[in-house]
Amino acid sequence: MQQARVLAKQLVRGLYCDSIVVKLGMEADTLQQLQADRDSTIKALKTEYLLENMLVNNQKASIAELTATLSSSHALLRRERRQKQACLFGMLVLSGLAIVFNHSH
Repeated sequence: MQQARVLAKQLVRGLYCDSIVVKLGMEADTLQQLQADRDSTIKALKTEYLLENMLVNNQKASIAELTATLSSSHALLRRERRQKQACLFGMLVLSGLAIVFNHSH
């Protein structure tokens, strides 16, 4: 009878230990899944960061190109304005000379 009680206690302890092992195994599986989810999220965030960084760099390059184009356009506009002013001045000088020569003849 005593042996039956000892054996029963050992069986109960064994079942208890088995249930703890099963529970710990399930917790380990859950932790592994959480780690995989975390790793996946980190990878997605890194990819997003790289894409946004590339977008910013492309925007900076576009802004630099537009700035250069704008600067070139301003230089062209100033040159054309000077040419028009020189042409107008030349026409005024020639008109003045024409008037002077017409009055002297």
